[in-house]
Amino acid sequence: MIKIGDFSKLSRISIRMLRYYDEEDILKPYFIDESNGYRYYKASQLLTTSLIVNLRDLGFGSHAIRDIVDNDDNKQLLQSLFEVQKKTLKDDKRALEHRLKLLDSLMSKLEGDSDMSLVVNVKTIPERLVMSTRDTLEKYEDEGKLWEVMFQDLKHQKFEMANPSISCAIFHDKTYKEQDVDVEIQVSIVSEIQETDNVKCKMMPSVEVASVIMKGSYNTMTDVAHTMGHWIENNGYEFAGAMFNIYIVSPAQNPDPNEWITEVCYPIKKK
Repeated sequence: MIKIGDFSKLSRISIRMLRYYDEEDILKPYFIDESNGYRYYKASQLLTTSLIVNLRDLGFGSHAIRDIVDNDDNKQLLQSLFEVQKKTLKDDKRALEHRLKLLDSLMSKLEGDSDMSLVVNVKTIPERLVMSTRDTLEKYEDEGKLWEVMFQDLKHQKFEMANPSISCAIFHDKTYKEQDVDVEIQVSIVSEIQETDNVKCKMMPSVEVASVIMKGSYNTMTDVAHTMGHWIENNGYEFAGAMFNIYIVSPAQNPDPNEWITEVCYPIKKK
């Protein structure tokens, strides 16, 4: 048997954490000497500690680690747990990338490198026939799922986009929400399609909007909001409907955020 100190070195797990894993029923000593409380382990337990270290480094919590260690022969359960963690790590990666881009944007402003010039235009978007998909999403970044649903549903249908075609996303919530957001995507088309459970066809009325052309990633949306807020205050208008984005060059068309072009539109009316 191996003393806990030596086992700690071999397993790359501190004595404090070995005692914690014992309390959490994740990894128990092979033997505890009742006369002095010394803990001993078997060399065969190093396989389990290797698994524990890998799971810990992957971000699994103690409860998940215990479930995996207790069921290391249940492939179906392990696959399910691993898929959940994989999604979590991907979400964390996206969140980190967003923060890095935001930090770069703030640093550019401090250094005076920002050359963004935002101009507000008033225009009327004419009446148009659209195919539409609307759903409640966990967060705004999940909008891409709606586009996948729309074109998956229509993959066996022939349809003709209007020329010029307007592809947009409408954000229906009356206030900003951090989750469970009401989003609708639309594509203007020439004639009606055969509707599905997820894709509907409808006429959109003409609408007067104040719009800003935004180039680059969506991290600059705060600049657009700042510009629009001042413009509304100074020009005698008020907001009159759900804000929407028209995608001129979208992420689906070009993966480089520097090449994205979005027209941010706010329906308006005179006070």
